[in-house]
Amino acid sequence: MYSFGLMLSEGLGDISNTPLAEGETHLVVVRISKNTPGSGITYRLYLDPSIGQAEPSFALAQFGVAPVSALSTGLMIDNGGGFTTDEIRVGTTWAAVLPVDPGCLGDVNHDLLVNGADVAIVLGAWGTCPELESALRI
Repeated sequence: MYSFGLMLSEGLGDISNTPLAEGETHLVVVRISKNTPGSGITYRLYLDPSIGQAEPSFALAQFGVAPVSALSTGLMIDNGGGFTTDEIRVGTTWAAVLPVDPGCLGDVNHDLLVNGADVAIVLGAWGTCPELESALRI
């Protein structure tokens, strides 16, 4: 049986009580934070956080490592048991890794449909650009 968790090569880590199940898809986010000088690194694991939302208050798994001089420079993902990883993102902020969903391209009026109403809005504004016109009038 496999569970979601974090582990360093030294055997340090935290394993959750949330089991991995074959055939299920999950968004797994690991945040690695260098704490204040002299206080080490904290690792936090989140499972299926909401994209475009703030970092959840509680991690599924979390542990800290004693003072270190720098953040880790390597990453290993153990996909034992037939599991796969399809994407890895690296960022310096939570929002850089899980940005706000841009919505549906073409849905100009934000009614969750791309249809004639959106085309009418675009055609109605065709050729106009009030901001540009006012900027050019000096």
